[in-house]
Amino acid sequence: MATEEVAMLYPPGAVERSPGARRPRSGAGVPAASGGGRSSRPFWGWVSDHIGRYYTLAIALAAEAAAILAFLQLVHDPIWSRG
Repeated sequence: MATEEVAMLYPPGAVERSPGARRPRSGAGVPAASGGGRSSRPFWGWVSDHIGRYYTLAIALAAEAAAILAFLQLVHDPIWSRG
């Protein structure tokens, strides 16, 4: 699904025409960047079936916001560099 969306955004030849752009070697990065749909979609679908769409969206968006805030707090001082 993600590759079709990317194909709609970038018509054939668009990457080659942009200055300084290189042709991608494969489409392997597209599914990896799409959020790992093989595990998260069934999980959130199951949650949505049990508690409802709006509550599921609220939980998912709050979890994403918490993850982004945690990333922003740790980006300059990663945990693995603490001694």
